[in-house]
Amino acid sequence: MEEFELEFKRDVLVEIQDHLQSLTDLLESQSKEDLSEEAFHSHLFRILHSIKGISRSGDFDHLSELTHKFENLLFDVKSHTLDFNESLKELILSYSDTVSKQVEILLKDSELEQKMNFSLIEQELEKFLNTPKETQGVVDHKKLSILAIDDEQGVLDVLNDFLTSEFDAEVVLCLDGEAGRQEANKRKFNVIFSDYQMPKLNGLQFLEDLRDHATSPNTRTPVLILTGLKPTIPKDERVIDRTYFLEKPFNFKELEFYTKVAIKEGQS
Repeated sequence: MEEFELEFKRDVLVEIQDHLQSLTDLLESQSKEDLSEEAFHSHLFRILHSIKGISRSGDFDHLSELTHKFENLLFDVKSHTLDFNESLKELILSYSDTVSKQVEILLKDSELEQKMNFSLIEQELEKFLNTPKETQGVVDHKKLSILAIDDEQGVLDVLNDFLTSEFDAEVVLCLDGEAGRQEANKRKFNVIFSDYQMPKLNGLQFLEDLRDHATSPNTRTPVLILTGLKPTIPKDERVIDRTYFLEKPFNFKELEFYTKVAIKEGQS
């Protein structure tokens, strides 16, 4: 390996050490008490995301893949499908300690030829993932009732397949905004998906009607507006409260994330 490559890799390893120290400090110090729970989890997620990206840039692929698994755990915490409990905290601290020691050992190798060994932390992670849900802190969802409105049957089919496979959900499908409005006035839904551009009643008109309908059981139901266009965002906070605008075509990871956020918000 050329000297400039070695120097670059050393710089990457030192930067990883800095991020690991920040991770440990955040978990062990009282500074997190000055942060909201959401901000604390987001800060942890950003540190892990940085370590993953930096590791990949230095061709430390094994570390990048390991960190990605921990990043996914924090993604689940941010999505309110996993509790940040003491077991998870100790697991992340163990990750930080293990990686720090392996990086330190590697930096002592002038040619950076030694392989980092993550077998123990990988075993700990595997054990955590295989623990019962109530111990792991997984948040179980009761049967959900979801309304999906779109004038394209193909989009409704995709939404229905996604929602019923990822959630324990019953999905009511409507092909236009007027039919969706009628369904929304009949029964309570946990979450509503609506296309933005539709005949009879577009997504924005549907949303405004929903929020204005005092006797509707869904006045406060979270709504995800799906659009391939740049939408006109209402200025009325009462209308846009608990409303999310997502782009078409779907990014399913993003769709899953905002669906979980909407479910959690609807429970509050």
